[in-house]
Amino acid sequence: MPNLDTDPIPVTCDESYHPQIEMLKFLVQYLYLITGLIINLSILYTLWWKHPKVICKSIIQFLLVLNRMTCVLFPISHDSIWSKKFLKILIPIIFVVPVSVDWNLAIARVFMQSTYGGFWVNYFKKVSWASQSRFLLVFIVFALFITIICTSLTLLTLIKLPERSKNLEKSISNATLIISIGFSGSAAFQIYYGFFFVYSDGSHPIFGLNFLSWDFLTVGSPIVMLCVSSSLRRHVLGKNGVRD
Repeated sequence: MPNLDTDPIPVTCDESYHPQIEMLKFLVQYLYLITGLIINLSILYTLWWKHPKVICKSIIQFLLVLNRMTCVLFPISHDSIWSKKFLKILIPIIFVVPVSVDWNLAIARVFMQSTYGGFWVNYFKKVSWASQSRFLLVFIVFALFITIICTSLTLLTLIKLPERSKNLEKSISNATLIISIGFSGSAAFQIYYGFFFVYSDGSHPIFGLNFLSWDFLTVGSPIVMLCVSSSLRRHVLGKNGVRD
């Protein structure tokens, strides 16, 4: 019986793919990822360096609203929620939770596997039940749930206002729809890899679409932000000044 920790793992390149076509695919992917990186950096530069007072005011206002909300919903435990003791527990959790997805990958043996005429990295799980796809699925479903709930509450509040802002409702609905589609696609692929991959032959198209779903979230999120927010779009593109 082969030892998965020490025995060599042979890797053979699939030469059935056309090199020029595969390089063209890589170039297209490279171009839109670079575009997404530039947009993300432009937004960060605008928010944190170009107009820091604007983002600081928004963050402070968000925290004040969150504080008042917890005061109304949880009047008894409100003080303990915002106590320093609770924050000392919450802040480490923020840094530990992302690591909880990859801890089994960190101790596993990784190896190269041929795909689309090139290579990608796979791994042998040290802990059989600790699937990276299942951990990711939990976080994706949680993020999707929070997105839908928060957006539904926001739209419900806007609808009840005396003077409804249809443009604002439309922008929020479109943004939520696009982001939810991205999360739903990623969740579907994680379900496949977490529960059904062992029963399949490792479909290459599904493998490629999985990464495209992540690229959609990475590149699509900043584009959605620019599309739904005219003020942010003006600030990033530098057409008009900003009033602090």
